[in-house]
Amino acid sequence: SMLSMFAGHAATSLFGRSADPFSLQFVTFGGQIVGWVVTATIQTLSTFVPLLLIDRHLGIREAFIKSFSIAGRHFFPLAGILIVASILSFLGVVGCGIGVLFTMPFYYIIRAIVYNDFFRPDPEPEAHSVSNMVNPPTIGAL
Repeated sequence: SMLSMFAGHAATSLFGRSADPFSLQFVTFGGQIVGWVVTATIQTLSTFVPLLLIDRHLGIREAFIKSFSIAGRHFFPLAGILIVASILSFLGVVGCGIGVLFTMPFYYIIRAIVYNDFFRPDPEPEAHSVSNMVNPPTIGAL
């Protein structure tokens, strides 16, 4: 394949000799790992972009800048959450494909929950009052 040819030429130029099949596999596998890391990094840093576009009505550039700045400060916990969510979504594909209908929404639900945690702080709790029956006073507070 084209990738094997490229890896062979890269290995020849790196090592100065014709590469054996093991070194070709190493170079190809190493390239895949680098590709996965770069893709996971970009996915993690830009995870909030679609939600910022819709919720905050930001432009694309502003949404990327905001997403990169927030996600960059919390990169490893956010990447861990997204990896776990992706694994859960993938389990639906393993279950004969039909399970993806049930597990894929979890990925987007988890992203929305994380977005709410970062961009929508909890409102201030209302003071206890008799007229506020959602948050009624305790007996000692009156």
